[in-house]
Amino acid sequence: MKFVCVSDTHTMHDRLPIPEGDVFIHAGDMTDVGSLEDVARFNGFLKSLKHRYKIVIAGNHDFAFQNSHQVAKSMLTDCIYLEDSETTIEGIKPMPSPLGRILYNHLRIYEDISGAVRHRGS
Repeated sequence: MKFVCVSDTHTMHDRLPIPEGDVFIHAGDMTDVGSLEDVARFNGFLKSLKHRYKIVIAGNHDFAFQNSHQVAKSMLTDCIYLEDSETTIEGIKPMPSPLGRILYNHLRIYEDISGAVRHRGS
């Protein structure tokens, strides 16, 4: 299974050459200032990808996920949005978590994960 992982695109995701793969992971900072409009545009970008699975976690610039959490989350209709939660994809269990949870020691580690993906921030 081929994973493609990017982060810190800051609304420039549509300018990147995204390699083909089975799983696309965006590990944070999809937006620049965290607007809901940016989240909507990012969801459109996700729809254009041919990856079978798409996983997204929020980063420290994705303020919409702090300020309007449920609204922002509901706007991501073409991916699996993970926030201190888990999913299993063909036997592989990634466990992404936003940076803030790690900074404040709220990260829940699952015993049977295949790997952790997080947004580090700067």
